Amino acid sequence: MKIGILGGTFDPVHKAHIEIAKLALCELKLDKVIFVPNGVPPHKKESSVLCEDKLNMLKLAINPYEKFEIDNFELLKEDYSYLYITLEYFKNNYPDDELFFIAGSDNIETIPSWKNPALLFRYATFVFIKRPEYELNDKGIKKLEEDYNAKILSIDFDGIDISSSDIRCAFENCRAVGEMLPENVMEYIVNKTVYPKKLLAKLKTMIGEKRFVHSINVAKEAYRLALRYNEDADKAYYAGLLHDCAKKMDYDAQLEIIKRNNIYTIKERELEFPKVIHALTGAYVAKEEFGITDRIILDAIRFHTLGDVKMTLFDKIIYIADLISEERVYKGVEILREMAYNSIDKAILTSVDNTINYVGYENIQPDIIVLRDYIKERVNGSIS
Repeated sequence: MKIGILGGTFDPVHKAHIEIAKLALCELKLDKVIFVPNGVPPHKKESSVLCEDKLNMLKLAINPYEKFEIDNFELLKEDYSYLYITLEYFKNNYPDDELFFIAGSDNIETIPSWKNPALLFRYATFVFIKRPEYELNDKGIKKLEEDYNAKILSIDFDGIDISSSDIRCAFENCRAVGEMLPENVMEYIVNKTVYPKKLLAKLKTMIGEKRFVHSINVAKEAYRLALRYNEDADKAYYAGLLHDCAKKMDYDAQLEIIKRNNIYTIKERELEFPKVIHALTGAYVAKEEFGITDRIILDAIRFHTLGDVKMTLFDKIIYIADLISEERVYKGVEILREMAYNSIDKAILTSVDNTINYVGYENIQPDIIVLRDYIKERVNGSIS
């Protein structure tokens, strides 16, 4: 057999990994490609995700391809993961087969500094993936061939130029990632809240365990609702995570934040209801503490408590996701959850009516009444 070996951190696995494997399978007429997720590579810092998550994401990504497999040899190792040991392992397991190690062409110059480079080429033919924007290091290849009697091939790849580290960085900065990941991998990341690690750690410190769990649940719900209504699911995930980022701040601190910011027009009557102004200050905190500049995300945070007649569909998604998140157990929440996926306006109207009935008109924030009347007109077809 002809077997391709594709190693990597796969933290996370992305579409380019899959496209490269498919290309190698076709160009080299391989019988299969084995994905080998790293444990702790010697040249990289410790992985940011659990091995279980890394493996599960990889399983999801390769599931549609019958000639793709996973070997967790390196994940099970307790010590550093050196490539020569991995290739020796595969040669021992496939002594009569031809092995092809697939690597990026940016590795050509550094291979001589790797542990036992001579052994690498004894076990496998190296296949370097070349991108159009990079010159192939022909001199480096020739030196490897001369110094190590290496067998080397190259394949042109014109697919998307992304890396796992780029994707992790995008998560931390709340930028779009969904187009770079297999759909089922993105769903896993959301459901398990795998990323963004640093943002999540900071958020948890700011809002505490209970509110943190709620925020994660809102993010998951917002993501699913965004998919349902063809809105930006990535942004919905981030807005859900950060919607309560100012929730634990005391009232005076929130007033100070409001005074030094002018993103939004402030209604004086909003300040009379301390329990809901965290939506307004939350937009500022998301901008100042988490670097959010996307107005779509900031607006959704801003309007998630009282709503607004100018709310977009995206804003409504965050608003209702906050009310139907997984940990909510109040009477009628199951009906509201089902309603949210059929008519988001009806769900909002029902939730507002429930609130008014519970606390009474005399105790309700006036903007809630305005929102209720507006949404009621939409539901009844008076306005579009």
